[in-house]
Amino acid sequence: MADLSKYVNWKPTIGEPQVMGDRTIRLQAQAISLITPFGGFVWNRPTAVLVEKDGITDEVPIVDATRYALIGIGVMGVVGMIMAKLIAGFSRD
Repeated sequence: MADLSKYVNWKPTIGEPQVMGDRTIRLQAQAISLITPFGGFVWNRPTAVLVEKDGITDEVPIVDATRYALIGIGVMGVVGMIMAKLIAGFSRD
């Protein structure tokens, strides 16, 4: 079996530092890439903001509300399909 890491990569990345006053700010993201013989797919999502001041780095997490909403919509769709099948099955009896 071929080495899977050549085709799928999941790694955190840190952006270029931005200096604002006495603070240095960096964006931390998670990059997921999939490489196939026909092309590739890359998905980046922000995970945190790193704020450095006086040599102390604070990590401020980023909550991805859109991702949670899409997961909820998907779960509600599956539950809705199951309920529709159950109701249709009961009405035939």
